[in-house]
Amino acid sequence: MRREPEETIPVLSVVIPVFNEEECLEEIHRRITIVMRSIVSCYEILFVDDGSKDRSREIVRSLAAEDPCVRGVLLSRNFGQHVAITAGMAESRGRGVVILDADLQDPPEAIPDFFEAFQAGSEVVVSIRSERYDPWTKRVFSWLFWSLINKIAEVPVPRNQSMLRLLSRRACGAILKMGERSRFIGGQVAWIGFSLEEIPVCNDPRHAGVSKYGFWKSVKLLYNAVTSFSTYPLRLISSIGWLIACTSLIVGAILTFLKSTQIVDFASGWASMFVLVSFFGGLNIAMLGVIGLYLGRVYQQAMDRPLYLIEELVGGTRHSSGPAGTPNDGSKLREAGQFGEGF
Repeated sequence: MRREPEETIPVLSVVIPVFNEEECLEEIHRRITIVMRSIVSCYEILFVDDGSKDRSREIVRSLAAEDPCVRGVLLSRNFGQHVAITAGMAESRGRGVVILDADLQDPPEAIPDFFEAFQAGSEVVVSIRSERYDPWTKRVFSWLFWSLINKIAEVPVPRNQSMLRLLSRRACGAILKMGERSRFIGGQVAWIGFSLEEIPVCNDPRHAGVSKYGFWKSVKLLYNAVTSFSTYPLRLISSIGWLIACTSLIVGAILTFLKSTQIVDFASGWASMFVLVSFFGGLNIAMLGVIGLYLGRVYQQAMDRPLYLIEELVGGTRHSSGPAGTPNDGSKLREAGQFGEGF
């Protein structure tokens, strides 16, 4: 395996997922460049375009042409934010990998604090929102999201975290080895169990545009998080099933006794029967739906399609190895024809 010369290995790679963020890209590039030049001598900025429909791709190409530290990873379509982050991690070469949203709600000026913790030995440094400017509905949903995740997840996940984080190359490689198709970076970072430090960060208002994470995208992320890191829903519906079965047996025995001893004379009626049948029928369908969600995950894994496809790489030479010959993505990167490589 070819090794890169030591002097060409970036100290930090900054991975930025992009989806219709044309109004933010030049500003985030300017601010990150100022911060990076103040703390490291060699760095790279990777803009991962996740199928944008605006001018984001053109701006990424322009930035890559003007700045040799900028690289663009242009995916063939929209695969989702966390998949785009995975693509950027696989393409990164730095000893440390910073992940940052393009909307500038997480200020790039906080990166030096993360780098200091990284140099002190922390392999994972995660930002915790100390203040945020989102609408109250989004804040309430976020609170419910992290409360539920920590209630049912098999590993503790830092609450109220934002996307800003710094991962060591070892932590990055461990996450890339995870083969699940539904990615949840916050949970994956917690699952690997490497030394983790939390740093409070005051979020800024969005620099421009509107949030791309609407209600249904947030619900989808919650579904991915729950089904990826917990079997609690399956255990819950199993418990409900046993509870209903045991309750039915007890109630049935009591009613049979009362009827046989003629203590109570039951009047026949279809209304109560209709309600009971409808209730238990709906409950069965709901339980089958939960099971179906997990089976759907198994089906997606069994198809073994590439997690993403790269349509174009811009700004820089394609590298297949990371620091000191460490593979960016183990053996999981494979050729995907004209699209480059897929994970």
